[in-house]
Amino acid sequence: MDNLYDLGLELQKLTRTRDNIQKNYDRRKKLNLLDPPYERQLKEDLRKIDFDISALNRKIRSVESEQYRSKIIKDSK
Repeated sequence: MDNLYDLGLELQKLTRTRDNIQKNYDRRKKLNLLDPPYERQLKEDLRKIDFDISALNRKIRSVESEQYRSKIIKDSK
């Protein structure tokens, strides 16, 4: 899964999922439909997805850096 395109798609998927959970949380909070266990679960889901998004962003930067270094090395030969 080191292909930048695949990583980008995975990042988009995680971002959409996070946005959907956030909208669900905001909607339920506004309508006062959140019970404490469900609210904790939504907040935990958001934290987990934020962690996954951060890790994926680091992976993308790493792959981009690796590809750039590889290109520089090829060009210098």
